[in-house]
Amino acid sequence: MVPEPPAAGEQLHVVSASKFDFWTWAPAMLDWLGTADALYCSTSTMSRPNAVELLELIDAGRVPGPAVHLFTGLYFKRRETAVYSLVLSGLRARGGTYRAFLNHAKVLLMANADAGQWLTVEGSANLTSNPRTEQYVVTNDRGLYDFHRGWMDEAAARIKPEKTDDGQNTPQEDATHDPPQEGPAETPAGDTTETNEPAGRRPGRHPRPANRPGRKPQKPGRRRDRRA
Repeated sequence: MVPEPPAAGEQLHVVSASKFDFWTWAPAMLDWLGTADALYCSTSTMSRPNAVELLELIDAGRVPGPAVHLFTGLYFKRRETAVYSLVLSGLRARGGTYRAFLNHAKVLLMANADAGQWLTVEGSANLTSNPRTEQYVVTNDRGLYDFHRGWMDEAAARIKPEKTDDGQNTPQEDATHDPPQEGPAETPAGDTTETNEPAGRRPGRHPRPANRPGRKPQKPGRRRDRRA
């Protein structure tokens, strides 16, 4: 690994040669900074060991829990359900932010304003414990840091929070979204989708007519009575 961070305005290009994975940068960056004012991370998916270490870094005081923002893809939520639950409950308990959406960006941000360090790692790997030959760009630049932080903050504000086990959002996350409007939602002009669907029927599906056009009508009295 790189022993020290790039200087202000400097950029390092790194090829890992299967020696380490993307998450390895997180503890390395914290060693450079001592502590971080904020941690932003975007990945498509992540492994359980990396999720556990993220929560341990918060508990160790290396970065404040409310300053941790994690973004993953929907694949992670749907396929790695146990790790997803760990991340969701763990960050919620520590005041952090988590969002899942159609996401494939791999970016890690950490900053220490007092030290004038604004670190960005952009790479090809996800946060999985599966080292491969991957490429990374490590930059110490406030402008690039703010650029990536900007679209992540926008995603956090735009995308609805994940639900807790009781089906509710946390108060902090509710505060970042507009409250629901009272009364029934308006139906757009020309929308013929039914809103009161019987249980078990997919939304927008209508009952099949007994006699379709072009088919012979059913004749009464053809059903057999199977009663004894």
